[in-house]
Amino acid sequence: MLRSLMRAARAFGARRRLAASVLAGTAVFMTVASQHLTDIRLLLGWDAACLTFLILAGIVMVFADAQETCRSTVDQDQSGFALLSMALLAACASVFAILFLLSYMKGASASEKVFYLALAVSAITGSWLVVHTLFAFHYAHSYYRGRAVPDGVRDDGGLHFPGSALPHYMDFLYFSFVIGMTSQVSDVAITSHSVRRAALLHGVLSFAFNTLILALTINIVAGLM
Repeated sequence: MLRSLMRAARAFGARRRLAASVLAGTAVFMTVASQHLTDIRLLLGWDAACLTFLILAGIVMVFADAQETCRSTVDQDQSGFALLSMALLAACASVFAILFLLSYMKGASASEKVFYLALAVSAITGSWLVVHTLFAFHYAHSYYRGRAVPDGVRDDGGLHFPGSALPHYMDFLYFSFVIGMTSQVSDVAITSHSVRRAALLHGVLSFAFNTLILALTINIVAGLM
């Protein structure tokens, strides 16, 4: 059963996983009753897309050892442009969710407020998780691709993890989420320019993402009091 899950997950490389997520989100948007507001249908579709992405990514990451991680990184990584585009899209979706909450909470019934709040929180949480999962795939690919540098010395992977064991996806997920939560690294050392640039972009996006969400959330609470 585990091997079957891994084979099925590997079939969903980065592009297929993205396509499956888009299809899931579109299907939910189209099937939700038309009498619902378009804003609600958009957020439900986005939630479905994020959930699909995270499930497919989770199957790959949770069950992969170091060898499986090394073999699959080429198929699982997004291009730099796609990575930045999806990160910005997730940030925009979070802003949209908060603005949606600001618009519809006032004057809503108690049950409607619970529904709107759950919808917005799930969209923001899903966006946050997707961004850092994307960067985890990118760090794994950067580590295992083993490129040559100008002086002929082989790159060591760009990251130095404590211990002697080769890292697997959960290690890269840990590294990515530490940056996502703190905008800094912890016990994993960065040893290459390419990974340092990616971590810089990741840290800046994370700081902006977290600060914007915090500011808008405070605005929501102040407006509802």
